[in-house]
Parts: sequence; C-alpha cells; structure tokens
Amino acid sequence: MSIEPIDLTWTRKIAVFWAIWWPSWLGSALVAIAISEILPFDPRTESSAIAIAVTWGLLALVGQAVFIPRVLRKRFRDYVIRIMRDVDPAPSQNLMWSEGFAIWSRIVAPQVALDVGLSVVAAAAQNFVSKLSSIWFFATIFVMGPLGVDLALKVSGLRFRLRAFDRYSHEEDEGSL
Repeated sequence: MSIEPIDLTWTRKIAVFWAIWWPSWLGSALVAIAISEILPFDPRTESSAIAIAVTWGLLALVGQAVFIPRVLRKRFRDYVIRIMRDVDPAPSQNLMWSEGFAIWSRIVAPQVALDVGLSVVAAAAQNFVSKLSSIWFFATIFVMGPLGVDLALKVSGLRFRLRAFDRYSHEEDEGSL
C-alpha cells in the first residue's frame, strides 16, 4: 500500500521549525558567550555588543543546518517528515549533505530577509531599536520559520522532495516511516 503525503497546517510547521530552531539558538548562545569570554570583548561598548550579537545570529542560522536531520528522525504527535527521492520513491530518514543544504537554505532564507529588514529599520530609527528584539523573536518563530519550512516542503526541480506523512493512517506501513 502506498503512503500519501499530507499538507501541514501552520501550527505543525511551527512545530517543525521549533525542532530545528531552539537547539540551534541555545547552542549558538552558549558558543557566543564562550567566545565573548575568550576574546577581548567589552560588552559595554557598542561595537563589542554588535559583534557578539552578529556572531550569535550567524551561529544560530548556520547551526540550524546541523538539526535538519533531527526533524527527519523525530516523530511528531501525528505526523513525520521524510525525504522522497526520484530514484527511490519510498520515504526515507537518511539525508545526504546536498539535500540537507538545499533544505537548510530554504528554511533560513526568510529569516535572513527578516534580519536584513530589521537591521535597515534599526539603522533608520534609533528610538525603535529596543522593540526590535521582541518583534524579531516572534516574527522568526511564528512567521519566518514556518514560512521557511513551507518553502522546504514545496521545493521542486531537485532529485528529492521533503514531505510530511500521517503517522497513523497506514498502520501496516508504519515500519517504513
């Protein structure tokens, strides 16, 4: 019996993104703190604070690539995410580096757009800067991250597709998922 892909709701896309984002964010924060302790940064100066924030942000974006395979292994409450390749249409948990990079680039693209857009706003309106971190946090988790997951799920023209499957609709096929 064949297993049919399902469409994910926005809240399910948030869950997929969260599985990638929070460990990356936490790990990058710890690394940024360690770097700031090792290197001669003075957090009281604006340039050092900006350098630490940029380091943290870049590490968080790059770190998301490390956690893409985690999403393929994770069993969400009622769905799973798998790779379907043109050469072997059976859903798979195994991810090649090139596939991981293609998925990662689609997930982080909206986040990079948000970061660039908020940086431009911050440079133009200095009195608005204090509110940007809250806007960034919520926009990343609830809008840009799920949008990136949506882009990754809709990728076409490559030799693989990222798809979601219902865990329970085909109990006899559960072993293949």
